[in-house]
Amino acid sequence: MNRPPRTTTAELTPPRPDLAAAWREAAGLLALPRLGLSLGDLAREPAGNGSLVLVLPGFGAGDASTWPLRAFLASRGHRVQGWGLGANRLDVPSTIAAMADAVVRHADRQGAPVALVGWSLGGYIAREVAREQPAAVRRVVTLGRQPGDRRPPIHQPGRPGALAGLGSRLHRGRGGTPQTRA
Repeated sequence: MNRPPRTTTAELTPPRPDLAAAWREAAGLLALPRLGLSLGDLAREPAGNGSLVLVLPGFGAGDASTWPLRAFLASRGHRVQGWGLGANRLDVPSTIAAMADAVVRHADRQGAPVALVGWSLGGYIAREVAREQPAAVRRVVTLGRQPGDRRPPIHQPGRPGALAGLGSRLHRGRGGTPQTRA
């Protein structure tokens, strides 16, 4: 797969998260019990086709934190891997470069672009990787809020959790920019 020229990562520093945003991020863990109530909806998600999905964790977290999401995606027929870069730290430019290289290697190995699912800062990194290596990325799905994102959250009380509809977002049309916001 031919690599387009790299964009410089010096100016790819995400907005600084504020304390309130950090608390909202941590409060997302309180939604885990609701996940049990959504199991029926989740079971109806479209089946995957065995294509590769890489899952990127949020700030300070590693692959262990994305295990439930990866297990769900694998149960729906996706071939899923963690990002394999350890804990997600604020060295964003070098993380984007390392992830872009990994994505190109995975795409070359499988002969097709990969899907990226990122939680919070992982979503920001996934979007930047897709921007840097669009030929290697089939789709980007972001979950949670990215640092500095001042837009209102999409989740509404009484609406199924963030995972509901994830399968259909991974399967939406193949054309256009590889980006979807959850």
